[in-house]
Order: sequence, then C-alpha cells, then structure tokens
Amino acid sequence: MKRGAPGQTTALRDVADPKRLLMGFDFPFMDVSTIRPVIAGLHLSHFSGSQIDDIRANTALSLFPRVAGRLQ
Repeated sequence: MKRGAPGQTTALRDVADPKRLLMGFDFPFMDVSTIRPVIAGLHLSHFSGSQIDDIRANTALSLFPRVAGRLQ
C-alpha cells in the first residue's frame, strides 16, 4: 500500500474480510518514517478501530501463537 492511497485499501476492504488481512513491513529495510502513514491510511479507508488492531497485529499473532507468547 502506498502512502496516502486509501482507495486501494478501501477496494481491498470491499473484496476481503478484514479478519483475513494482516500488515507486514520489510523492517529494518523499510524506512521507519513510512510505516506510520501507511497505518494512518487504514483510518482513511474506514476500518473500525478493532479491525485496524486486527490488521496491525492480532491476526498475525493468532497465526503464530508461539511468537505471541514470547511477546507477552
């Protein structure tokens, strides 16, 4: 997703169940300054707060419970 491209995430929301979406970045290769605008773009695409939490972390943590356990 490009910065400031809520149209792309809105289209994705229209064809995919938000519970099946997750977000990933090429950190540390991706410049950290580009991550916050991408997350902000989710708000512009009218995802709810709980959907954004799921996309940002909860879905991935449910797929990798051992990793989730180490992060708590």
